[in-house]
Amino acid sequence: MSLFPAPGESMFDGIIFLDVLPHPQGLGPLFTGQWNLYAQNPDSSSHLFGTSQGAGTAILTLLGGFHPQTQSLWLTDIAHHHLAIAFIFLVAGHMYRTNFGIGHSMKDLLEAHIPPGGRLGRGHKGLYDTINNSIHFQLGLALASLGVITSLVAQHMYSLPAYAFIAQDFTTQAALYTHHQYIAGFIMTGAFAHGAIFFIRDYNPEQNEDNVLARMLDHKEAIISHLSWASLFLGFHTLGLYVHNDVMLAFGTPEKQILIEPIFAQWIQSAHGKTSYGFDVLLSSTSGPAFMRVEIYGCPAG
Repeated sequence: MSLFPAPGESMFDGIIFLDVLPHPQGLGPLFTGQWNLYAQNPDSSSHLFGTSQGAGTAILTLLGGFHPQTQSLWLTDIAHHHLAIAFIFLVAGHMYRTNFGIGHSMKDLLEAHIPPGGRLGRGHKGLYDTINNSIHFQLGLALASLGVITSLVAQHMYSLPAYAFIAQDFTTQAALYTHHQYIAGFIMTGAFAHGAIFFIRDYNPEQNEDNVLARMLDHKEAIISHLSWASLFLGFHTLGLYVHNDVMLAFGTPEKQILIEPIFAQWIQSAHGKTSYGFDVLLSSTSGPAFMRVEIYGCPAG
């Protein structure tokens, strides 16, 4: 019986690990390099969440998609994802130099980053000291990063639900999305504020002469005007669609709504083998019209 996720509550019972191994073969596959054994015998599609019915023994998988019953990500996929992220972060944490003379120097990396052709001037020269000597710059960068991540969390919590059955609770989904987007908005406001304070109080034109920061300031009018145009374009078109659809519903003709589909995301998913959209990219589907047409004309695929 797998501990992922049947029974799910056993994951939080510290005593059970004294009696039941997370995997039948224990740590053997880890030390012998046979990591693929941890992915064998995953939970079946008929697995009843919270019970041993249909449960497998795999603990690290890459099944993809969602659990057919809970409509959430497979718990073994989540475990695999976080283990892989941890490994990458451990390696990356040793790549850059801190107080010890081991690893790459961030300053040397930035100073050497001058794109060819001179289109970005002196590139990133002077940026390291500029950031290092300005608390507001550091805080602005940190807040901007956290704000973007928080906004992504809002989107991913409903598009890739991790909690069992949460996808079927629409009120919770809407509340979580709104909650995280509000937080992202406040954090991003702080990022812009401290970025502006940096330019007013800490920016040194001589230290940043002709680097990417100075060139951004030189082109601020063009950048702001283009961002304004893009924001207005997106805002009017989005609001226009909403107004149109609301009017169609109010007039009793819902079939006249303009429905939006994420065609680029669907294309990417189809390119990776998802056939439900009917795109049949590169003949990934053996039952699609493109594959059938090839067979009809006597050109067997493969």
